[in-house]
Amino acid sequence: MTYFFETYGCQMNTAESAALDLVCRERGWIAAPDGESADLVLLNTCSVRATAEQRVLGRLGFYGALKKSRGAQKRPFTLVVAGCMAERLGEKLKEKERAVDYVMGTSARSVFPLILEAAEKGLPPEQNPLFGIGAEKPVFSFSSSHLDYGTGEQSPLRSFVPIMHGCNNFCSYCIVPYVRGREVSRDPAAILGEIHLLAERGVREITLLGQNVNTYRWEGGGGPGGIPGLSQPPGAHCGGAGRRSAAVGAFFIGQSRGLFAPDHQGYGGASGFLPPPSSLCPARF
Repeated sequence: MTYFFETYGCQMNTAESAALDLVCRERGWIAAPDGESADLVLLNTCSVRATAEQRVLGRLGFYGALKKSRGAQKRPFTLVVAGCMAERLGEKLKEKERAVDYVMGTSARSVFPLILEAAEKGLPPEQNPLFGIGAEKPVFSFSSSHLDYGTGEQSPLRSFVPIMHGCNNFCSYCIVPYVRGREVSRDPAAILGEIHLLAERGVREITLLGQNVNTYRWEGGGGPGGIPGLSQPPGAHCGGAGRRSAAVGAFFIGQSRGLFAPDHQGYGGASGFLPPPSSLCPARF
């Protein structure tokens, strides 16, 4: 079966689409060149501005007409809306746009394999028990990999690595805390593991992502703090025999509020905040 993704908005959406793309590939799905020829189309959406939502609504109108045409030809077609717009509107989106089969909010990526399974079996959404009345809302979890292959099989030179999710600030002008939820920091072992994996696959530049990266603070095993092992540029510990050691550069995208700890050794000592980018990262390789 084939799939096609359209991604709108921020770099976090790009990284999450890449993670969902890997789920499809692992199940043997093939990327389609366009939405018209795909068996499943996913729109990963943004709600920061009204224009972003209007663009998606326009695309839903297009895919609604396509779905009618495919239905007349008895060709299966599944339409999924994911991301912040899906989180904001929920099932109201399906009531307004009848062509939508699944609404997958920002915390629901873990259920994507069940959507693929239903599509593979030709089951309509109403026969998928996960989305029935009273279904429990999924809890947010980080994907294990966010490597974006695009339309080819060769690994790219750049990749995103999310390190935290959500925001606790609740600024009066910002919708992010309402569609992304409270701050959740990713296990540092998982972050380092993904960086190592990306380096082994030839990635030369990594961007660490989060809605508010400066407030990263791991509260899990090993006690609170930052990311051990990243007090030096990530590439310094990704090398090996016969391989360039400084192959990965780290850059930060997210909200900046001046919360960096004054002591950057071992990631700020007890504070647990990430050091400023300049202390971690050389120039782009």
